[in-house]
Amino acid sequence: MKKNIIIRTITGIVYVSIVVSALLVHPLFFIILTSVFALTGMIEMQKLLKSGPIPQYWYAIVIIAFAGSLISAYNTSDAGFSIALLVLMLVIIQSGVLFFSKENDLKAFFNLNFSLIYIIIPIYLLNQVHLKTFADGVPYVLITFVLIWVNDTFAYLTGILIGKHKMIERISPAKTWEGFFGGMIFSLIAAYFLHRYYGSMDLKNWLLLGALISLSAVIGDLFESMLKRYAGVKDSGNVFPGHGGMLDRIDSLLMAGPVLFVYLIFIK
Repeated sequence: MKKNIIIRTITGIVYVSIVVSALLVHPLFFIILTSVFALTGMIEMQKLLKSGPIPQYWYAIVIIAFAGSLISAYNTSDAGFSIALLVLMLVIIQSGVLFFSKENDLKAFFNLNFSLIYIIIPIYLLNQVHLKTFADGVPYVLITFVLIWVNDTFAYLTGILIGKHKMIERISPAKTWEGFFGGMIFSLIAAYFLHRYYGSMDLKNWLLLGALISLSAVIGDLFESMLKRYAGVKDSGNVFPGHGGMLDRIDSLLMAGPVLFVYLIFIK
C-alpha cells in the first residue's frame, strides 16, 4: 500500500510537471503533447471497445490531420477556420476509409469514429483555446487542469474521510456523493482565488466556470468507468504506473475541454 502511494505520487508529479511545462513554454509543445495523448488514447479505446485490429495508418492519418489543422491556426486569427479545416480533413479520411474498407473492417471503422468524437475533437478544442489565449496572460487551459486536479484530489480525500452514500455504484463503486460535493466545493474555492489573481472575468463567471469544470470532470470520469466496465478491465492501460492508462488520466479533460471552449465563446 505504502509503495503504491509512493509510485502514484512520483508518477503524478512527473505528469503534472510535463503538462505545466508544455503549457507555459510554447503552444507547439502542448500540440505535440496532446498528439501523444490522442494517439495513445485511441489505441486504448480500440481495446476497450473490443474492436478488431484497426490499421495503424488510420491512426497516423488522423493524428496528422489533427496536428496539421492546429498548426494552421498560427496563420489565421479565426478559430473557426482551423476547426473547419479539421472537419474537412476528417471527412476526406472517412471517405477514403469507407471506400477501401472491407466488410469485416466496419466495426473497427465505427469504433474509430467514436474515438474521433470522444478523444480527438475535445483535445482539438482544448488546443484551440490554448492557441488563442496563450498570449492573453490568462492561461485558461492550465486553469482547467488546475480545477480538474483540485476537484479530483478533494473528491478523493472527502470520499475517503466521510463518504457513505454511493453515487452510481454499478459504474464506479468508490464514488460517493460526499466526494462529489467535496470536489465541487474546493473547485469553487480554487475558482475564487483564480479570480483574485487573474481578474479577467467577474467572480460570478469564475465560480460558474469552476462548477462546470468540476461537474464535467466527474461526468468524464464516470463515462470512462462505464467503458471499462464494458471491457471488464480495471484500467484502460498501464502508461502511468500507479494510475493506469492514458484515458484514466485524461478522462475528465475530454469532457472539460469542450465545456471550456463553449463557455469562453459565450462570455467573450
